[in-house]
Amino acid sequence: MTEDNELEPALPTGSNPNPEVLKEITKVLGLNYDALFQVREKFINSELLKPRHSIAHGEQRPITDKALEDAKNFVLNTIDDFTSAIMEAAMNDIHLRVNDNSA
Repeated sequence: MTEDNELEPALPTGSNPNPEVLKEITKVLGLNYDALFQVREKFINSELLKPRHSIAHGEQRPITDKALEDAKNFVLNTIDDFTSAIMEAAMNDIHLRVNDNSA
């Protein structure tokens, strides 16, 4: 527990989520990181994380309507795919088998 009596997150994501955090999340959930995110890493790093980091440190960055639309579509499609993978894992009790060494 923290000093504020808040529960620690079961899976800390850090202040700047990145592919390493996604790897840990997929591992805990029993999902295949490579299938979900491997091909998306370049976009995540270059088009989402790098600009976010720059903006967080005070840099002003212009963005085109197309770049914004591309980022929005990428994020929404990724969320849809991740949600589907989580739902499938839940329906098949994959999360229960992740750390089960008896199987």
